[in-house]
Amino acid sequence: MNQEVTAEVGSIRPKSIGVPLTCADSEKLSQAAKKGKRSRQLEAVLRLHDHLKLFSRIPGDWMVAQEGDGRNKKITVILTAEASARLTKVADKADRSRVEEAALRLHDHLRRVPEINGDYYEITTL
Repeated sequence: MNQEVTAEVGSIRPKSIGVPLTCADSEKLSQAAKKGKRSRQLEAVLRLHDHLKLFSRIPGDWMVAQEGDGRNKKITVILTAEASARLTKVADKADRSRVEEAALRLHDHLRRVPEINGDYYEITTL
């Protein structure tokens, strides 16, 4: 299911993806959302879009450290058609699933970027 980002992207619809979060990432997401006066879901959407825009790839050996109790939380992130196609493309290149790629990117963004400022349209437009 490798979809190229082309002029035909208009035919691809926005897609949602369930992204697993460790308890620590869930807490960071909650704090960032509260600080930015946004919902957790909007915060996750903005962060995943921003990471896809900023970084073309992340190393293949990266992993999100699992916590002792193994209980992950999950958040639904709605991606624009372009971001969805890009996620598929970069996940395929890294030989990871879309969910794994999204989880890694959200985890990395929460670690690297303490706060998101800016125009939502600018962030979600690839």
